[in-house]
Amino acid sequence: MHYIRKQELGKILANYTPQVVKLLGATNYCQKIICPFHEDKNASLRLYVNNQRLVGYCFGCGKFYPVEQIYAEQRNIDVDQAIEEILTKLDIDAVIMKDRKPYEQALNYIQKLLLTDRLSDKTLAFFKKKGLEPEFLKKYGISELKKCDIKAIIERVAQKTSLSVDFFKRTLYPVQPNRIIYPIRDCQNRLIGFASRTLKDGIKYLNSYTTPLYKKSNVLYGLWVLPKNQDTVFIVEGYNDALAMWKYGFYNTVAVGGTALTKQHAKKLLDLGYKKFILMFDPDRAGREAMVNAITDVMIPLCIDGQVAFLPRGKDIDEYLAEKQDPIAVLNLKQMDIFSYAMKAIKNPKFLLNCMQNAQLDYVERNVLKADFSDKLKYYLLYKVTKSVYVNLHNSLKELTNAGCT
Repeated sequence: MHYIRKQELGKILANYTPQVVKLLGATNYCQKIICPFHEDKNASLRLYVNNQRLVGYCFGCGKFYPVEQIYAEQRNIDVDQAIEEILTKLDIDAVIMKDRKPYEQALNYIQKLLLTDRLSDKTLAFFKKKGLEPEFLKKYGISELKKCDIKAIIERVAQKTSLSVDFFKRTLYPVQPNRIIYPIRDCQNRLIGFASRTLKDGIKYLNSYTTPLYKKSNVLYGLWVLPKNQDTVFIVEGYNDALAMWKYGFYNTVAVGGTALTKQHAKKLLDLGYKKFILMFDPDRAGREAMVNAITDVMIPLCIDGQVAFLPRGKDIDEYLAEKQDPIAVLNLKQMDIFSYAMKAIKNPKFLLNCMQNAQLDYVERNVLKADFSDKLKYYLLYKVTKSVYVNLHNSLKELTNAGCT
């Protein structure tokens, strides 16, 4: 079962366009249908994928309409019922979350029952090596599971709050014995999930499963810590890396927490006003690959400026700062612009060109010109991207002209 917010529905339905078109009474994607919002005799409404969301546009009304609103109006039912019927008919295993407050209150309540900030000697020794003291850890809610019957507490709280046991099990999956617990909060400092690190053998890191509050691909660790008056953000890999950065005053740091940087992550940071990203991942093969993927799959397509900061070989950021004990050490790390790093890592101009196809021309031009490329390569990339922009514009104008004539 997946939990989705109402504003996410259009994006999900875009993946089911042929089926949705038939639900609304059309036989194919290009066919117009009767608009239910006005007396329509000419079939004025047509479905479009607009900004990755499936919506309807009526040429008679001159307005865009969400799919669920069209479906509800056609059948004279309310929108919530329309959403439920659409999801059922498309066999999408998801429910819409209507009110998050009961979930938030329940999570805060059960956290107090289950967790303690009185850390074990083993946990304190682990963090001491990283230069992180108990009072600092307490400030950010680092905790462990109390000695208790977690199953019985979940069942009792579920019954008291009228929420499903499944919600608590999915959220509290990382909350296990002999693990360090990292509470995860959103940018408004609301508790939404947990991550944990093992102190014994086994899977190193665990995260909450998807719930009405938490979805790993949408959440970065440290969103609630970010200052509101800066435009540069450090992006690190692990929870302890973020903690170490915060200790030395780099509160403009978030961690991906064991997952890849996603477009949802990046858009969240952009919405918060951060315009420049500095990637500072672990200096191993996995870290290098993660940086390349972040650049080619996220930063370039979204036209984000940024740098890559290089840690010494064999040192994570928390280990590096524990050794240096000086914030200047972060600023002294060698950096490289993302275009130059991508080219150095993949050594394939055609691959880089493919990543730039959907980026804005001025963004590509600015970054290619300042990158550490030969003049010949710069000319090749700018020529190809400019040509692609022209061809796409020509085709878009042609499509709009044809659409207006049908």
